[in-house]
Amino acid sequence: MEEAKIARVTRQSNKRRNPRRLRRAITSTGKPGAVEWTVHEQALLGKMSDADLARRLGRTFVAIRVRRNRLGIPNYRHPVRRWTPEEEALLVLTCID
Repeated sequence: MEEAKIARVTRQSNKRRNPRRLRRAITSTGKPGAVEWTVHEQALLGKMSDADLARRLGRTFVAIRVRRNRLGIPNYRHPVRRWTPEEEALLVLTCID
């Protein structure tokens, strides 16, 4: 009862009764999920290849790629470039022939 009152006063949900919070925090192994990203780690995204950064930070390649994509940071040495109208026109002409 006291724990519920403290949670209500501090405006925090009761972790035992919030299954969504438990799902996010605990994996199937019963261990806590991944460590939060630091500002320094996020600053390194896109500055080197995802594989090199994964080894350096001790995270998985997929974790690096997902975080970089969520933040909209282009891949190292492979920036996203939009097609120019001239390139699109050339592509359409090539497909018609």
